[in-house]
Amino acid sequence: MKAIQRIVAMSLVLLMTAAASGTPTRVTMNTGRDSNPHWDPTAGGNRIVYLRDISGAGMVNSNGTDEAGIIVSGVAQTDDAFAWVGSHFLYGDAAGLHQVYDYSVSAFPVITEIFSFQSGVTHVGPVASRGQTVIWRVGWNSGTKTELHVDTYSNLVSSASQRAQDAGTVVLTRSDTQIGVRGMSLLPDGRSAVMSLPNGSIGGWDIFLIDTDPTNGLAAPAEITTTGRTTGLLNWFPEVSPNGSQILFGRKNGAIAAEKTDLFLMNINGSGLVNLTNSPGVEENCPTWSPNGQDYAFQRFDTGLPGESDNWNIYVDQTPEPATMTLLAIGGLAILRKRRK
Repeated sequence: MKAIQRIVAMSLVLLMTAAASGTPTRVTMNTGRDSNPHWDPTAGGNRIVYLRDISGAGMVNSNGTDEAGIIVSGVAQTDDAFAWVGSHFLYGDAAGLHQVYDYSVSAFPVITEIFSFQSGVTHVGPVASRGQTVIWRVGWNSGTKTELHVDTYSNLVSSASQRAQDAGTVVLTRSDTQIGVRGMSLLPDGRSAVMSLPNGSIGGWDIFLIDTDPTNGLAAPAEITTTGRTTGLLNWFPEVSPNGSQILFGRKNGAIAAEKTDLFLMNINGSGLVNLTNSPGVEENCPTWSPNGQDYAFQRFDTGLPGESDNWNIYVDQTPEPATMTLLAIGGLAILRKRRK
């Protein structure tokens, strides 16, 4: 069998390609800043909540209809401003940067304070959720400590207005302020998350897999990407697909000031990397999946639009077809094409 494997390996050339995504469609027409989109993850959900004009929230359908600012003020200008839980979303308050609120879309405009103002804490959030699991960052005023906490949504709402640093279970600590500030996303089972963190000594960021099971205690993050550590690339704003098999994220070369962030897709183990946008000179970031995984939304910085100032807008595009494996035979063997489902 090993001999056959060696012969096959010597005789065949393997090419991997992926069908390109479609043409992105702009879905927000507000002339101000629209950024940090988060797609409603419930089955059939077509709502996207986003940061509107820096300190408020907006909501729009994925086809661009029913765009509106919603009555939520003081939303924190963070890279993960929102986290959906059913028909609710959680958001941080920019007024003090120490509070997190629960906003009910179905019972508009019911707003509940989850975490009260935090003495000694410089920031609570970002937050991320999957199902009923919620994770959040607690940063301390000293700038020498951050923690990642985990709990269930029901526990949080039953103990409203508690201190964020006292709630849930700590699953990660760092001696800096970087936990979650460049994106974090839970896997479907809620027991693991991916997160971008500084890595190495040359200024790069990598995407890590983190154990968020509260019964396992503290665990060291495991690298998924390594190019931040080895070449100084910035791999950030990861978002796990609905089935947990793939990650959308942004990547740029931080050493080149003029280089912009492109959006990439890879398997959960870091393989199968595909550049989705491949648009030199255009900045895209903060991707978010549709519930069925067939589309994604993201923010793009537009310049030179008639009648508008240069600013961020929200776009929707199709995720690419799965990778196609093509075996090109040597010596007369037939060509084999296999599409990954």
